[in-house]
Amino acid sequence: MKHLILDLHHRFPGIRTILGHRDLPGVQKACPCFDATKLQYLLDAS
Repeated sequence: MKHLILDLHHRFPGIRTILGHRDLPGVQKACPCFDATKLQYLLDAS
């Protein structure tokens, strides 16, 4: 997952926030096994 995020950030440098589909407004989906926001540090470090 880290590699994917870094690749997407390289291709789309305007990306500033990492969200999972469960974090989007109006989406009622729980994914208790994965919190995409915990990978935000990858964008903050680059």
